[in-house]
Amino acid sequence: MLCKQSLGQDALWSTADRLSPDAGGRPGQWAGDAVAHPYGAAPVSPSGTSLAGQGREKNAMNFQRLNYFRAAAEFGSLRKAAEALNISQPSLSRQIQILEHELRTPLFLRQSKRLTLTPAGVLLASRIGGMLDEVEAIQRDIAKLSDERRLHMRIGAIQSTCDFLMPRAIGALRARYPDLQVAVHGVRSTEIIEQVGRRSLDLGIVAAPVSDPRVVQTALATDPFRMIASRRHRHAAMRRLSLDSLDAEPFITFPRGFALRDQVEAVFDANRLSMNVVVELESIEAIKELVREGGGVSLLPSSTLMGDKNVRELAIIAIDDQVIAREIVAVRHVGDKISRPVLFLQNAIQNALHLSSASPRDAQLASSG
Repeated sequence: MLCKQSLGQDALWSTADRLSPDAGGRPGQWAGDAVAHPYGAAPVSPSGTSLAGQGREKNAMNFQRLNYFRAAAEFGSLRKAAEALNISQPSLSRQIQILEHELRTPLFLRQSKRLTLTPAGVLLASRIGGMLDEVEAIQRDIAKLSDERRLHMRIGAIQSTCDFLMPRAIGALRARYPDLQVAVHGVRSTEIIEQVGRRSLDLGIVAAPVSDPRVVQTALATDPFRMIASRRHRHAAMRRLSLDSLDAEPFITFPRGFALRDQVEAVFDANRLSMNVVVELESIEAIKELVREGGGVSLLPSSTLMGDKNVRELAIIAIDDQVIAREIVAVRHVGDKISRPVLFLQNAIQNALHLSSASPRDAQLASSG
């Protein structure tokens, strides 16, 4: 990334910059070599004193000049580099001349109207890229720290986490960062990943797997599915059931094409069991309400049962060996370092998921608290 900055020339010159030429030095030639300087005459100070043939300055290279050099090397043109940096071409040329003087060697040659790196220029270009990127990253991170109280966080979360899991985690986040502005968008995993990849979202909470190279993922927790049934159901007193015992039970679930329905159905098919769907609903709350009324049973992620004040009206039963579960992960752009509010939110979600998946009875206790 190139930093666009205006330049005050006189401020860049110190007493050490105002040097007199060595005896025998001549324009266009540097001490110790016979390579013509690509910009015509050797660099001069604002007072007109030539800088050709001088020994190493006491002044160290600064990051701004290195950034200018990188731009010229990338564009192969002073004009294009100056436009990208939002400075004048003479200013850019002067700063590169100063850098060459500091290093006591030319960094560019003009060939076919294009700047070409000398061996010294190639070496410098190969060394400074990561360093300058890290300096810019440090500057961004420091700016974030100073502006943290006005931070706005954009989050995408799969819809099944938006009713209870995300409000609980964001409540903890807002208690820690009371001036933080948060926007949560409930959409599907694929859309969340795409928006994080485009940096339209700062963080995504999705179900694995995630394979987009534009994002990095952090595993939060396993979210096992639980069977829910009416308190009047014949298995209501059970703490745990085998998947086989659900064969031919009347199921209330989502329409095909919903990730939660497709995942459960795939497990049933793999175990050669019959999933007897009697009602299809698009709302988790509607499914739970119909189950309470005795209309059938359902399998839902444990995280969707937390926070429900009416959860005590349901029988929540674990499935042996957690054969049906999903992995909840946080995704952010591969180029973004994790901020403290994002890290705090991830931990809050992780803690809530661990509590909800500990046992069906723990989920009920957490929901009523």
